[in-house]
Amino acid sequence: MARPIKSRGTKFHTLDSKDSLKKQALAARIDQEQDHHFMTHDALADVDAGRVINHQTIQDWAERLSDGDPTLRLLR
Repeated sequence: MARPIKSRGTKFHTLDSKDSLKKQALAARIDQEQDHHFMTHDALADVDAGRVINHQTIQDWAERLSDGDPTLRLLR
């Protein structure tokens, strides 16, 4: 039988539930890393396909944003 441990709050958890929380956190982290990997892969594929925006275009867009109109689109 699992022994009870006190959490930061007032509830008591068992070691089994603590292990379960660790497993859930680890699974969430693994999912997050997989998502990051796939997004990076997709971004590199965009670069390889030439789907990029010129650096100067980005700078000009950012400057227009600071002029007070956040609705300005990047590409017109």
